Amino acid sequence: LGVMDIPLERIVGTKTAGRTNAFADNFMPLLSEKSEFGAKWASLYDHQVSDGIRDPIVAYEFMNRFYVQEGNKRVSVMKYLGAYSIAGTVTRLIPKKTDEKENRLYYEFLEFYQVSQICEIWFTKEGSYKKLLKLMWKKPGEVWDVEERRLLRSIYGRFSTAYKMAHGKSAIYAA
Repeated sequence: LGVMDIPLERIVGTKTAGRTNAFADNFMPLLSEKSEFGAKWASLYDHQVSDGIRDPIVAYEFMNRFYVQEGNKRVSVMKYLGAYSIAGTVTRLIPKKTDEKENRLYYEFLEFYQVSQICEIWFTKEGSYKKLLKLMWKKPGEVWDVEERRLLRSIYGRFSTAYKMAHGKSAIYAA
C-alpha cells in the first residue's frame, strides 16, 4: 500500500514475537523506566513532544488490522499521547477467499478501500459498505477524490469520538 496514515486503533500487534515482552496489548511499555528500553522510550517521547516523529513505521495489514514490524516504540509513544494515527509503510496480506463471515466482510472492505482509501471504518454487517457508498452518493467502483476522503474521515472522527465518550469503546466495531 505504500506510505499511509494508519489509525492507531487499527494497530493490534507486532509482526514478530520479539517485542511481545516489551509491550502490553495496548502498546504501553512493560519494561522498567530504568532499563535501556525505558530510556529510549523516554527519549523518543521527548523527541515527539519537541520536534515530532517523522519516520514512518513499517507494518503489515491483515484483515484490516495492522501489525508493526518496525517502530513499536513510536506506536507506543503516539498511543500514549492520544494521537489518532501514525505514518507507516504498509504491506497488505490478503487471505484466500472463504465463506466465513469475517472473510466476506474483509472482501467487502477491500472493494470499499479500493475506491475510498479509507481504512478506519470496519463494519460487522454485510452490505454496509454498499449502504455507505449510497449515502455518499457514490456508485460502486467510483473513485473518491481527496476532498470526499477528508469529509468522511472528519465525519467518522467526530462520530468515533462521540461514541467513545458515550460508550467507552471504539466505534470501529460498532457498525
